[in-house]
Amino acid sequence: MSPAFDARTIVRVVLLAACAGMSACAPKVIPAPIVTAPRFPAFVKPPVPSVLASERGADAYERGWQFLQAGDFRTAGRELTSALRLSPAFFPAEAASGYLDLARADAKTALTHFDRVLAQQADYASALVGRGEALVALGREPEAIAALTAAVAADSALADIPRRIEVLRFRGVERSLQAARQAARSNDLEEAIRGYQSAIAASPDSAFLYREL
Repeated sequence: MSPAFDARTIVRVVLLAACAGMSACAPKVIPAPIVTAPRFPAFVKPPVPSVLASERGADAYERGWQFLQAGDFRTAGRELTSALRLSPAFFPAEAASGYLDLARADAKTALTHFDRVLAQQADYASALVGRGEALVALGREPEAIAALTAAVAADSALADIPRRIEVLRFRGVERSLQAARQAARSNDLEEAIRGYQSAIAASPDSAFLYREL
């Protein structure tokens, strides 16, 4: 066996060993679950614009959303973090991270994610819906109604959102009306007037509010 042959053989063996080592160290891709009954059916899945479809983080994002809907928050978070690491501008993964925080009952962090998305894409309906729900959880319902209204303007296919808006408006009217009546019973007429005016602003077609005012 010639020295040249030996050298080539050694190089080949070293390369094969290196490749095997790289394969062993590569992160394992966990197959996404098949979700037949989503854990959070009201969450609006962030669509992937065609210009982002070939981004490196797209596959990790899809897996992350599936794990979220399967209720596996830990794996969902790992996949969505991976998607953003691979493609920092891949805002569907940022929006999905917001929904993950909503699922974890962390509305404040969720709002941060949705605001980041909307800074890039102001009419991204999924993030507008998520922002609205985060604001509801934080007790900021007038702002939530504005976000959800903007979502419907951006995507008229969101058939459930107008009903959600009406529910929030009704709740706001109820609170204002209750406060106004309580103020009237306490003879705090200025506060009562403010309460009725707030209720009327939210529900201008309710004739009984004008009568009580």
